Amino acid sequence: MVLSPALLSPLHRFPVLWCSYRPLLRAARTAPLDEHHRLAIEQYIKREFRQWRSLRTVNKVKPKLREAEELLHQLESTSHSSVHLERMRELADHLILLHAKKPTHVVKPRQVPRPAPSIIRATAFNPPMQRMRPQPIKTTMMIFDRRRASQRRYDKQAIAKEFVEMASEEERIERAAGVREPRYQAMPTTRVADEWRGWIRTAQKQEQREYKRRDMRISPELYATVRGLRRSIAQKKSAAGQARRQEAQLAAERAGGAESE
Repeated sequence: MVLSPALLSPLHRFPVLWCSYRPLLRAARTAPLDEHHRLAIEQYIKREFRQWRSLRTVNKVKPKLREAEELLHQLESTSHSSVHLERMRELADHLILLHAKKPTHVVKPRQVPRPAPSIIRATAFNPPMQRMRPQPIKTTMMIFDRRRASQRRYDKQAIAKEFVEMASEEERIERAAGVREPRYQAMPTTRVADEWRGWIRTAQKQEQREYKRRDMRISPELYATVRGLRRSIAQKKSAAGQARRQEAQLAAERAGGAESE
């Protein structure tokens, strides 16, 4: 769903930041509560606003803003209202208990890339290769670095062409005005233009390598490897399905025998 234009406007974001979020944090830090209570409420406010950022419609944002307004009123009233003070203590105790019940974050082990039964087609930045899942970081960075180098070369080539045109135009003007030195009259181009022309030729050779890489065909050996992997996966699935059916059949036979007894 596309974000509503009203939520993208600074007329919405700035008032929420300056009139809701920051006052809430300030009130939570200065409330007459214990240190661990203040910290729990502050973390709760940050967590809630971080989750609200994913809301995409005005109808969903309005109730959240009303809740923030009510919480701000209660936090600011803790200095002179015992009812609100006790309510904030109960909220903080609930948040602390809720956070304690949540399981600690478990770092998942890094997955080892395994061959997948598919092929990555050739592009200007990679030859045809067997797909790995998850894709190795080395492969990802190779493609990324080649894309970035190609883009930098393209940008520099456009600048080089402009410099060559400027140098050639300057040469034509000098020839027409007759102000060029006699020893340079026989030179077809200026030195600056020749330097940039040489760089352009080098860049074009690099582009030719990219075109050759893009036109590379998938080898029969790679096709055979992928087909063999597909057959192996299909055989494993078939064997697993057959084992499940046998287990279900044995369970049904045991249940039938128990009923007959």
